[in-house]
Amino acid sequence: MSFSIGSNKAWRLLEYGLELGAILIMTDVAQDFAGFLKKRSALEEEHAQGLKKISTANHESVRRQETRQGSYALQLADVTRVHERMAEHGMQFAMSLRQMHDDLNELCSNMERGRKHWKTEGTNSEKKVKDAESLLDKAKTKYDSLAEDYDRARTGDKSSGRVFTIKGPKSATQHEEDLHKKVLSADADYAEKVEIARAQRQENLASLRPTAVKAIQELIHECDTALTLQLQKYGMIIKTMLVPSLLTCA
Repeated sequence: MSFSIGSNKAWRLLEYGLELGAILIMTDVAQDFAGFLKKRSALEEEHAQGLKKISTANHESVRRQETRQGSYALQLADVTRVHERMAEHGMQFAMSLRQMHDDLNELCSNMERGRKHWKTEGTNSEKKVKDAESLLDKAKTKYDSLAEDYDRARTGDKSSGRVFTIKGPKSATQHEEDLHKKVLSADADYAEKVEIARAQRQENLASLRPTAVKAIQELIHECDTALTLQLQKYGMIIKTMLVPSLLTCA
């Protein structure tokens, strides 16, 4: 299979679309994880607040003089302090999860802004190429039409000697000369449009699209790295926040 300009363009377009699709997938994954962290944070915060509330109430109850004192009161106070520390660890855990959620949300926002930016850049670039090609087609149509008129005037019957135009009657020779000038002008315009379309297409293929693809790949790598770090951070938080709570109960 030979890769012409057209096939290269199709390949670049496919590559560009795949990269934009990959950003959407990565963003969805990050948003799902952020949503999980938000819900987990809310559950941990609610549990910690509830535990703190009942621990405080129990602590106040033990301190009242009418409550049974002695070893019972001391042991119950110890249990209360353990649960208060567990509540504190739970609140810290919830706050850490909420911060991770906020960080991932910011990452997703940056990814979405980048995706929209490069999608717009790509759309505008494609539009410029299509506009240039449309003007090229119009210039070619005009040239072909004038060329046919000129050919008929040059090879046709000139015995009548006069041709009627919008500006009035002209001799066949004058009409032929006018058409010849128009053909030359149309030919120059067509050549100019060919060069503009070629340059626009070349810039799109050789510069704009590769730059966009590279930028999108960097966004994907950034998201992948951030997700990996957040998962590692989640594991560390569980280790540093929950393990002490378990040890507190031991």
